[in-house]
Amino acid sequence: IGYLGYIFHGITHNGNDIFIDNWDNEALYQLDDGEENSNSNWVSVSQSSGSTSPGHDEHIEVYLDASNLDAGYYSSTITIYSNDPDDSVIDIPVELWVNETQQIEVSFGEISGNQMEILIDTPFDLAGFQFNINGAQLYDPYGGIAEESGFYVSAQDQTILGFSFSGDVIPEGSTGVLTYVGFEAYDDQLCFDLGGGAFVDSDANELPINFGDCVSPCE
Repeated sequence: IGYLGYIFHGITHNGNDIFIDNWDNEALYQLDDGEENSNSNWVSVSQSSGSTSPGHDEHIEVYLDASNLDAGYYSSTITIYSNDPDDSVIDIPVELWVNETQQIEVSFGEISGNQMEILIDTPFDLAGFQFNINGAQLYDPYGGIAEESGFYVSAQDQTILGFSFSGDVIPEGSTGVLTYVGFEAYDDQLCFDLGGGAFVDSDANELPINFGDCVSPCE
């Protein structure tokens, strides 16, 4: 690359600024690209260079990775440089919308005497569940959305188990009391714990779950 009589060896971008290496005097130039943070690590391509014969195609895969992104809108540009006399530079805009992660919310409801409410808000059809409540011996679950949906629910030691013998599900959008359960507390905090359990759909796929805060059995 030639510029004002200098020969440049390399050019790179660190996500904030452009850096140019001068081959003649080994100087490193930093240029502000005007962007505070391009944050474009979420887009990548299968190859960064290559050649194509006239009249032929070259397929390049574009990968989008939202695993480290917050919910929101993201945009970037893939620029292709070539020796095409008509289109030597082609900019391809890339846009990505990242949605909020949907998950089942499970929390404690009202606690009265030796009875507690287990609350649920599910955006998925739920075919079965198993989880623990640490800090208490559990017994005699009954009622709630689980019973209304035809589930068999049992409680033993710290574990609550629920499923349907007939394949019924707790339908997506269900919110309220999952079940009521009796308990004898042996700790000053009651806390949810998935342990070796899971919340699953009809294909036995595990569903994302978020448990609410621990509570005191005396509240």
